[in-house]
Amino acid sequence: MDRIFQDKIQNLKKQNLYRDQNSINERLSRQKELINFSSNDYLGLAEHSIAKIFNINSIDYSNSDSDSIKLMQIPFGSSGSRLTTGTHLEHKELEDCISNWKASKDTIVFSSGYLANLGALSALIDKEDVVFIDELAHSCMWDALRINNVRKYIFAHNDSQELKTLIQKYRHQYTNSFIITESVFSMDGDIAPLGDLKAIADEYSSFLYIDEAHSTGIYGITGAGLISEYKEKNPRQGFSNLIQMGTLSKAIGLEGGYISGSSFLIDFLRNKARTYVYSTASSPFLMKIAQHNIQKIIQGNDLRQKLFNNIKYLDSLLTNLQAKNEANIKNKFHWTNFGSPIFTIQFQDINECLTVSNKLLEKGFICTSIRPPTVKIARLRICISSKHSHNEILSFYKALSIALAV
Repeated sequence: MDRIFQDKIQNLKKQNLYRDQNSINERLSRQKELINFSSNDYLGLAEHSIAKIFNINSIDYSNSDSDSIKLMQIPFGSSGSRLTTGTHLEHKELEDCISNWKASKDTIVFSSGYLANLGALSALIDKEDVVFIDELAHSCMWDALRINNVRKYIFAHNDSQELKTLIQKYRHQYTNSFIITESVFSMDGDIAPLGDLKAIADEYSSFLYIDEAHSTGIYGITGAGLISEYKEKNPRQGFSNLIQMGTLSKAIGLEGGYISGSSFLIDFLRNKARTYVYSTASSPFLMKIAQHNIQKIIQGNDLRQKLFNNIKYLDSLLTNLQAKNEANIKNKFHWTNFGSPIFTIQFQDINECLTVSNKLLEKGFICTSIRPPTVKIARLRICISSKHSHNEILSFYKALSIALAV
């Protein structure tokens, strides 16, 4: 399916509208010898590094092998958009790092996950194309579809059979088809049926666009996410129709977003994704830290093991709480967990949800209430981390029990 974007790139080249990332990379290699007259850094502050901001003059810069010294020299600001003066070596290194991690041909980094989804989907999908989207897909995906005003069909949450019925009925009427979903859903923590979705995408010549924001860093041998876990189990399948979106927030702990996919697809996005073309590039310093954190995730299986141990521990406590609650009809609640770090406790009464959240805050715990229109049913969204100790989880559980009056 690469041919679709290969043809679009060729058309841009014919019109002399193609922006060549390789020429930018070549310019990077000459960065120290060039004087920049295209930057938006009007006061020269973007080039400031940690060493310059804190006026640290006692560094032995001759010791070029020191990672900490190199880090202190990296500028905070990018000075422009990626296609003008904003691309730094750290951006390219991070994109290569993510591509290798995700087993993809190429990657493009955006300033946020929201901008990644907004820019990619609005660029990829034309008016003659069709979208099949999970009803609970993230709001930024819906925003991208509103921008394009494309034909879309909504399938019930994680219902691959309804998706197949819709795609059988409507796919043939359109040029290209996109199936859009999340691997781990942000508000419920449940997991998409990736195998079924991939089979449908293959059968009906469709792109499978998956938001891995809440999966990346957690699943797979190296923490690369549920798609990587799926690829590990199905190495003989082709993946040219797979488009992965992810964030540098969530498990990576910073800010930013990315799209990974085929070389032609990413090249096309560099030319046509407006939130990439017209946004100031992310901080080179943060790009370097992102590489560091990804390497820590790759090497940190112990962090993932601790996370899943914590998930099981809270799950066992909440199971006990639910059992106590069965006899307490007045304050009955519903909690869910699907094995991900996201738990929910759902309330029919919004005020009760807010009250419990405030009571937890009084006891020293942040547990945010999520209300309509973000979700249909008000809930506490509980997120477990590897940094939590069992004592902290137990204390939270006891405070929750009191707040729920169970």
